[in-house]
Amino acid sequence: MKETQDPLSLFEILQMLWGAKRKIAAALALVYFVAIIFIFFSDKQYETQLVISPIEDGKNAQIGNLLKVITGNEGTSGTQSGAMAEFMHLLTSATAGEVLIKDERISQTIFAREWDPSEKVWHAPRGIFPRVKAAVRWLLRYPGYAPPTGYTLSAYLQKAIKVVPIKSSPMVEVKFYNVDPRFSEYLLEKMFAASDKFLRQQKIERVYKTLAHLNKRLETVENVVHRKSLSDLLLYYEQELMLLETDQPFAARKLGEVRSSNSSVSPKLMTVFILSTLIGLLLGSVRVLLLRKIRAA
Repeated sequence: MKETQDPLSLFEILQMLWGAKRKIAAALALVYFVAIIFIFFSDKQYETQLVISPIEDGKNAQIGNLLKVITGNEGTSGTQSGAMAEFMHLLTSATAGEVLIKDERISQTIFAREWDPSEKVWHAPRGIFPRVKAAVRWLLRYPGYAPPTGYTLSAYLQKAIKVVPIKSSPMVEVKFYNVDPRFSEYLLEKMFAASDKFLRQQKIERVYKTLAHLNKRLETVENVVHRKSLSDLLLYYEQELMLLETDQPFAARKLGEVRSSNSSVSPKLMTVFILSTLIGLLLGSVRVLLLRKIRAA
């Protein structure tokens, strides 16, 4: 009968691993080599950021007071914080997506796997996993492949765009990561412009309707105070309409230009180094302990 061996103490295990340090170093070197290859061939991601700030407008309170004189209620003009929240929601919405998807540079870059530049046609993603996914969808009688839409782009942006509130301020940072920093800058600029233009156009339509309503009321109101208030409101909205038809930002403004990092932020070299070291030491140690157990058996 073989004698049962007592389990090794922690000190004995460490002593044995130290004795096999060359074998562990060899495993560590192998893992480092694989990590270097991974870093060399992996796509470098760059961070692009845009700082957005609400536009201050001191006339909201003024128009609210005028409306209160006429109706006896608080004014209905939206607050700037509400406009900012609406702007941030619209930034990655399907509404903005419908505008952005028409931009060939954006659609063909983001959905490059589905675009054939030689044939200039959209096609289903190629590869084993997309084919398996398509087969499962067919078995479940789900709709087949369709070219990207505004909704598809919106779903992508909601996952890819990172919004970070800046502490102690109403400003936010909008971040996007991509292998091409110039494209990222182009995308964020277009997203900002599409959202601001949509909200501006909505506001212009509301102002035109308000002007028509105020002019109609002015024809029937005889009270001097009310007529003065209506005239002030008309003047305010006419001035606002002139400002809306300029090319100045409406719902939010960019604080500085869209900027990208000078060096890649992914993969992170320190993270890869730490993980490689831990994996290398673990693999080397396990190999030494397994070989000892096999020899003892």
